Amino acid sequence: MNRNRNIIHVGLSDLFLPIVVRSKSEIFQFQSKLEELGIEITGTNYGPNQNVLTRQLSQSILTIQVVNAGQNITQLLIISENPDGSLESIEEDFERVLEAFDQVWGIQGKNVVKSDLTIRLLIDSSTEHAFGEIWEKRLRQSRDSLQQLGRPILGGGLRFVLPPLNPQDAEDHGIEIKIESFFPDPRKVFIEAIFLWGAPRMISEKWNASDRIQKVIHYVEQNLIPFLDQA
Repeated sequence: MNRNRNIIHVGLSDLFLPIVVRSKSEIFQFQSKLEELGIEITGTNYGPNQNVLTRQLSQSILTIQVVNAGQNITQLLIISENPDGSLESIEEDFERVLEAFDQVWGIQGKNVVKSDLTIRLLIDSSTEHAFGEIWEKRLRQSRDSLQQLGRPILGGGLRFVLPPLNPQDAEDHGIEIKIESFFPDPRKVFIEAIFLWGAPRMISEKWNASDRIQKVIHYVEQNLIPFLDQA
């Protein structure tokens, strides 16, 4: 079936080594670079170990965090909640943040200790309640079998943890998956896919977000939605 898709969350976390935020002036410089690249910051929260910059446009919020994550390790966290633009515009925002970060701290030749990319989206359910699609249609289980739990079922779903196929390959990654009924609107299926790169990698060329976002989206469209369609 053709299902409407609505991305509600994109999150990227990179841990860089060795990068240290030495002063608040560097954060101010980072904010200035963001605005030069077209990301107008509407909220700030500065701290000794964590600095948070936000851009809010209506219900769409872009959050950028620069965190002291350990000795000589800095975490860059980019989160887009309820994005109201296209996937391309989301990718552009993430690329601009990475570019501004690179202009201030210089990531070429540095190591990425760990990375993860999370996408959450809603798709239409083929049944009135998404849990019915997951439990009865996809898993072919009887609703009566849930009576053993002793209470009505408001919702639920599936969770999978998949290891890297080749742990020696720094480009390989693990995958964590959730497929659930969406509690605020049970006619929607909530899908979360997280790609996790756990092996350190040295940055020798342009470090971008678009490739990683596209990789997760491709997996959702080519693997997870067809998995649900196998009812």
